[in-house]
Amino acid sequence: MGFNVAIRLLLVLGVIQVIAARWTPIAKTKIITNMLLSYPGVTESYMIPHAVPHYATDVLFYASVECGRTSPQASQSITIFTKGPRGSPRYKKYLLVHSYPQAAWSFNSDNMWLPLTRNRRVYVYYPKAMKKNTGCRFSLDAIGYKY
Repeated sequence: MGFNVAIRLLLVLGVIQVIAARWTPIAKTKIITNMLLSYPGVTESYMIPHAVPHYATDVLFYASVECGRTSPQASQSITIFTKGPRGSPRYKKYLLVHSYPQAAWSFNSDNMWLPLTRNRRVYVYYPKAMKKNTGCRFSLDAIGYKY
């Protein structure tokens, strides 16, 4: 009985190691650094760094936002996405940002997997309600990939 349990455990651990081996961390690579959210209602495009090899299937991003001393008081989402084969925003993730017209700051961050597409670009859409030259900053880093 003990032998069977040990064999099953080794099989389970082996499967976990095979799955884990497909994920590769990279040094935190800046894509956007503390960009002021100064382009409301605009989608911007950024190259995915060469630290992510061409054979990768997915990229792990670390997105962060901080916002304070700005109006309007509102909750909105920054959209981070890669495009599908026909150029449409197909793979979307969202990062909530909340602005305050007072001496208060909000912070939010998330790790998100997105598929690496042929054009090797990641897109960011900034909410329309964010006023130009606000006290909000956004950063996006590549931190790993799957293959």
